[in-house]
Amino acid sequence: MFHDNDPTRSSGGFSLDDVARLYRRSHLGSRPRCPTCRAVMQAVSYEGPQQHMRLLRCQRCGRSVVFEQPAGDRAGAAD
Repeated sequence: MFHDNDPTRSSGGFSLDDVARLYRRSHLGSRPRCPTCRAVMQAVSYEGPQQHMRLLRCQRCGRSVVFEQPAGDRAGAAD
């Protein structure tokens, strides 16, 4: 689904529905597709002493989203 005329896209960010779908798909172990251009998004993870962060970035259009969660709370996460 493309969002070219969607008013929630004016800031260049993803809608909350898009972010929720990306979060679910990335934590189920699948490779999510960018809601804007449908390219497969690249996942980059960082695990620090206090938190775990995951960046999903589209190589084609450059849009990205970051998910954070406390360290140790990784149930369902697949890296």
